[in-house]
Amino acid sequence: MTQPGILGRCFGVMVNPGAVLARSAEELGLAGAVGIPALAFALFFLQTALDLDRSGVIGPMVGGAMIGALGVPLLALLVWVVTRPLGGKETLGWTLRAFGLAYAPALVYGVCGLAANVILGWHTALAFGVTGVLWTISPLFTALRQMTGERRRLSMILATMVGLVALLAWSTLVGA
Repeated sequence: MTQPGILGRCFGVMVNPGAVLARSAEELGLAGAVGIPALAFALFFLQTALDLDRSGVIGPMVGGAMIGALGVPLLALLVWVVTRPLGGKETLGWTLRAFGLAYAPALVYGVCGLAANVILGWHTALAFGVTGVLWTISPLFTALRQMTGERRRLSMILATMVGLVALLAWSTLVGA
């Protein structure tokens, strides 16, 4: 059976995160693990800049890309360290790839939101950007459940905290 491409994986994470993470987290390269959240946050921040009618959109885009490229892997590393004493067996590489892939819904929403913003003139940062980040909680929860030995409550708390950090970073950097 052939593996889906990166686009198929992005949509698959939205529909069935457990199956896609189990199948794809080992195969996703470092570029994908960093690139997916970097693009997702860059598009999210671009939508915010367009919504606020700022003349300079490159700054927010770069800030968003940095959050995705550096912040998400750092959060993954922190969560990996926290879950190791709890019996987590996943490698750091698996954790980085799973966290990166978890941001695929935010990337899909980012592309759709940018299209709605540019083509229809809609303000989309909240409707598409924030929604995309919230959609990452389900794949994060799935990955964290595996990392915590099926401890659902702990996984829910960790996934919520990771989502909160992402939204607080956006709010702080764009002054929302």
